[in-house]
Amino acid sequence: MRDWINRIDGKTTYTTDGTIVYCQPCQQQVENQPFSSRQQQQQDNENNLQKMDELKKEFSGKQIWASVDETTDKKGRYVANLIIGVF
Repeated sequence: MRDWINRIDGKTTYTTDGTIVYCQPCQQQVENQPFSSRQQQQQDNENNLQKMDELKKEFSGKQIWASVDETTDKKGRYVANLIIGVF
């Protein structure tokens, strides 16, 4: 397992105790799923962090407003939409 993690990202995203693989950004145990799915999750996390950095730069020093709309879907999962604007 440790060799597998080292090949992926050098222990920055995934760690292991030898039996369980742990995703650091998600703070969760990685379930048994195809490698491509885990790789996509890592790419999504990186994209989200990049987007947050872009938003911080764009809105830095400005007065902003925000609106959050939260709901649940048919499967009971929480969904939230965030709208941000500048005054």
